[in-house]
Amino acid sequence: MKAHIKTLLIIIALVPFLNGCDPLSGRGFTPWMTYKEMGEFLAPLEKKDETNKNFWDHGHWLTAVEGRWDNGIPQFRLKIGDSPKEKKHGWFWWYNQSQESFNQHIHELSDQGFVLVQHNSFEWPDGSRRFSGVWHKIE
Repeated sequence: MKAHIKTLLIIIALVPFLNGCDPLSGRGFTPWMTYKEMGEFLAPLEKKDETNKNFWDHGHWLTAVEGRWDNGIPQFRLKIGDSPKEKKHGWFWWYNQSQESFNQHIHELSDQGFVLVQHNSFEWPDGSRRFSGVWHKIE
């Protein structure tokens, strides 16, 4: 009986930690994903509901995107957060960009009032770097 109570207490203690690892909770990253897996992860979030809104329209946005090269495969992960309530806002994200494309997005989006809130780069086997970033705008 004591063992069951101890197990129950351990589970209760872990609930906040496990909840914080939920990629849709706004606190944790998704698992690392290939292009295909990321498309499969994002597809349901893009679907419109009966109010003609999707997951993002219901108060969410990306706060981070990271990339890496792992065992011969480019992989990516996302961090989702709550978007500002009752404030006009917008966001963009790009991933796996060349340096030239990334620089172009930095200039174009900053000219439109967006701020680069997070960025990441990683090296491909040929020595080139690939860049990812998330931009937010709050009015």
